[in-house]
Amino acid sequence: MESSVRRVICSYCYVDFLICRRCDRGQRYCGKDCSSTVRVQRQREAKLRYQTTFRGQLLHARRQGRYRARKKRVTDHGSAPSVVDAVLTPDQAVSVIQTTNVHPFPLRSLPQCHFCGHRCSDFVRRGFLRSGESGVFPG
Repeated sequence: MESSVRRVICSYCYVDFLICRRCDRGQRYCGKDCSSTVRVQRQREAKLRYQTTFRGQLLHARRQGRYRARKKRVTDHGSAPSVVDAVLTPDQAVSVIQTTNVHPFPLRSLPQCHFCGHRCSDFVRRGFLRSGESGVFPG
């Protein structure tokens, strides 16, 4: 029997994806990349909020003082040499374009879970299942 599936829009990159009932744990993001990016952003915001408090400013000043005390005076090193841009010859450019445009339009595929890849029901729901619901319509 095919499992129930929920349609989700990623809260970070706004990509549509399907998730089966077995994998559904209230995900809001399409994968590790989006979730870790948002986590880093939220931690950065929390650090900035903390450093605006009196305690945060005091501890930051102490930490900077300790850093300056142990810092050794070193002359700055010069910049690394810049990388020269690569130029493609006309025949290389054509081969790159041909390989990227193999399927210009996505083919309609069967609904499957974004995380485990299992085949799912054609009936897609938008919300969560309440406890005790099977996700299958009564026949």
